[in-house]
Amino acid sequence: VVDKTAPSIQVGGIENGAQYTDNRRNIPIAATDNIALKSVSVKVDGTEKLALDANALDDNGGNIDFTLDSKNSEQSLVVTAADAAGNEYTIDAISFLLTTNLWIQYLANKPLLYGSIAAIAALIGGVTGMVFFRRRKEAQTR
Repeated sequence: VVDKTAPSIQVGGIENGAQYTDNRRNIPIAATDNIALKSVSVKVDGTEKLALDANALDDNGGNIDFTLDSKNSEQSLVVTAADAAGNEYTIDAISFLLTTNLWIQYLANKPLLYGSIAAIAALIGGVTGMVFFRRRKEAQTR
């Protein structure tokens, strides 16, 4: 049999650019091929965390429950599957933040962070302007 079709991979439980407030997160992965899977590799931040061969993939039907622990910085997940004919498919890196630390969540949320900075700057500017004009008005009435 000539197989020129690469395996397919579906990753659930996370989205690229998302933030999650969990200590651990289950990430279901489903790898399939039209004939036979040879291997699946899961890397987090460039380090291989899970490698399954054909026997392990046959036992679970290509369905993998991968659990990831929280970290106070963004993480990147890459999954690669290869079939028996040598075809390989790698999903694009999925970057996400998984932490219960609210301060890290706040700093990583750029629109909220920049909006807060703008609001504080506007508040300081408004208070400074009020003080300046009040003093100016008091100086004119003397």
